Amino acid sequence: MRKLIMKRKLTFLMAAAMILAGCGSSIATSSLDSSSIEESSIISSSEDPINHMDEPSIIIHYQRTDNNYEGWNLWLWGFGYEGAKYEFNGETSYGKYAHYPLSNWTGARQIGFLVRTDDWVKDPSPDRFINLDEW
Repeated sequence: MRKLIMKRKLTFLMAAAMILAGCGSSIATSSLDSSSIEESSIISSSEDPINHMDEPSIIIHYQRTDNNYEGWNLWLWGFGYEGAKYEFNGETSYGKYAHYPLSNWTGARQIGFLVRTDDWVKDPSPDRFINLDEW
């Protein structure tokens, strides 16, 4: 049972990373490409946010080529919930990540997110969605 739960968590983590990786960036100093995903997808167990999960969660990784994360955060919302600012609360060799339990959006079938500054500069520009029905 634990193996199945870990497999689902790993799949969810990879999906969230791939959502960000699959999109372009409207900011010239920030990019995600498949080569950086492949090289950095192996994270040491001490860095691995999955090892610290006590309940079903989302993890969104964010990498900036300039390594300047100051002022960047996430705007997350579950359908039926108001959106709110969430800080990146962890870091690996890949970059920053946000790890939040799904209980923040109980009953939501989709979680929307975008990477942004408090001035609403988005990176990348379009909103992204995680369909929880697939998990």
